[in-house]
Amino acid sequence: MDKEVVILDLDNTLVKGQSQKLFISYLFKRKLFPARLYFKLLVWFVFYRLGIVREPERVMREAFRPFRGHSFDEIEGVVEDFFNAVLKNTVFADTGNLVEEHRRKRRVLVLATSVLEPIARRTAKFLKIPNILSTRLELSGGVYTGEVEGKIIYGQNKLEALKKFLEENELRQGRKWAYSDHISDLNVLELADFPSAVNPDPKLFQEARRRGWPVLLFKKTIPPINLKNILTPGLGGQF
Repeated sequence: MDKEVVILDLDNTLVKGQSQKLFISYLFKRKLFPARLYFKLLVWFVFYRLGIVREPERVMREAFRPFRGHSFDEIEGVVEDFFNAVLKNTVFADTGNLVEEHRRKRRVLVLATSVLEPIARRTAKFLKIPNILSTRLELSGGVYTGEVEGKIIYGQNKLEALKKFLEENELRQGRKWAYSDHISDLNVLELADFPSAVNPDPKLFQEARRRGWPVLLFKKTIPPINLKNILTPGLGGQF
């Protein structure tokens, strides 16, 4: 019997909100992110969620440049602090049940997201998702260059990365489930035998209703979200 595959988006699907927005806010409050770029990105995130802008590549590449000159270990430490202080508290209660149900049925779990790889990897570890397709930053000698390595895993790029993963792991023939919140993942949902729109944006909601796809509304988080008092002693310097 062919192995079955479950494709999971991250933001507003497994966690409440936009994880990279939360991360940038976390860095800014620790004085590790430039103010001008921070406020520019906040505006972009609002426009993105409203569907006014769709293509994130240019702004994402700009957002990652402050990582230049910071070591792999340094970023790992910051991401660990961020996950424990903030992101872990945004995981939907239904997420754990959903992932566990598929795991119990021995399906191959894949987290496919445009989110920065260290954040995606830490979240996947928490949820016990073994396979990750996410946006990677370039490293040179253990230090980040501030540039993206390869392509940002978004839209058509995400679909191509998934197809490559399925091909390389001999998973193309098995049944597939897919979960996402955003219209940019429409082609990924179309790839699945059992697509579901989770907390969908208006355009994806319309598509899901038109096609008869399930619409899942995840609201409650475990534990409840508390973004107060997230500042902890940080690293010197600025990202």
